[in-house]
Amino acid sequence: MKKSLIALAALATVATAAQAQSVTLYGIIDSGYLNVSKTGATTATTSTGSLNALASGALSTNRWGLKGSEDLGGGLKANFLLEAELTSDDGAGTTPFFKRGSWVQLENASGSVTLGRQNRLDYAAVASNDPFGAANVGGFVSAGYLGGKAVAAGDIRPDNAVTVQTAKINGLSVAYQHAFGEVAGGASKSRVQSANIDYTIGKFRANYSYAQTNDAANGSGSTKGNFFFASYDFGVVKPHYGYVETTKVGTGAGIKNKVNMYGLSAPVNAKVTAMVGYYDHKNANHTDGKDGQSYSAGALYSLSKRTTLYALYAKSDVDSGTVLAVANLGAQHNQSSNAPAGVNQQVYAVGIRHAF
Repeated sequence: MKKSLIALAALATVATAAQAQSVTLYGIIDSGYLNVSKTGATTATTSTGSLNALASGALSTNRWGLKGSEDLGGGLKANFLLEAELTSDDGAGTTPFFKRGSWVQLENASGSVTLGRQNRLDYAAVASNDPFGAANVGGFVSAGYLGGKAVAAGDIRPDNAVTVQTAKINGLSVAYQHAFGEVAGGASKSRVQSANIDYTIGKFRANYSYAQTNDAANGSGSTKGNFFFASYDFGVVKPHYGYVETTKVGTGAGIKNKVNMYGLSAPVNAKVTAMVGYYDHKNANHTDGKDGQSYSAGALYSLSKRTTLYALYAKSDVDSGTVLAVANLGAQHNQSSNAPAGVNQQVYAVGIRHAF
């Protein structure tokens, strides 16, 4: 009888621990057909060739991860995330392995503190305010933030980062992020700092971010950016506006790269959502007088809560010498950072995304 009571007590303890802590395996697999006109090869500066490919992650970057949370009592929680990236067309992974995130967090009703590799606050603001989200074809992330070189070259997720974020109070939340460069004898070298203010009241949302990325050589050279977004959800249609202005030290010093974003998203019916975007670029890649425009359109068809069919289209119209990509699928298909200078590019993709 005594042994039975001990066994029951042990089972109860295990059950309580299981309720207090949860771990979830999750991910996204996204594949489809991609066509890119006038793409530049890795070593070429110009090209009029067209690329046809089975693309990986045109709508959403492929990923899998583990995330979990433990109730510590008194309203305090410990959270963690480990997220890896992969390409679904060939099964390849990336380096570092958990490239998309590896962090631990303490959270309560007042806010959170997050330690580790995580999204820059300015990138998170761009992705959450654009009608195309973080799509890799069309949208602000691919054409303005990365393709237009609005930010310094490098990863959008800094290592060694600490983020402090408040909870929403009357619709307002504030966050600050500091990523240590970890260079001996140079505290400012390779340092990344960003701050964000987000305000939501009813169906209106406004968001402002500031970011600064220091170089590794002396810590004084840097790229600085201001990011402003606003949207209002009318129900039948949601207009989006964004403005990004970045400056840099060194090559292109003092030249402001400016991008205006105008977008619309609309639920056509319960299953279909349509998006359009127009992006006006001034001094792209921090090069004086190198201007251009990009246009995007897309449609999503929901087969279920987890499975979506999509069609995406993007086009650039640039001045002579302007480098402006409208896709961000990286070295996988050589059509992102290698967009030829002064050449208008056109991209379309159709595919399927499944979340688990």
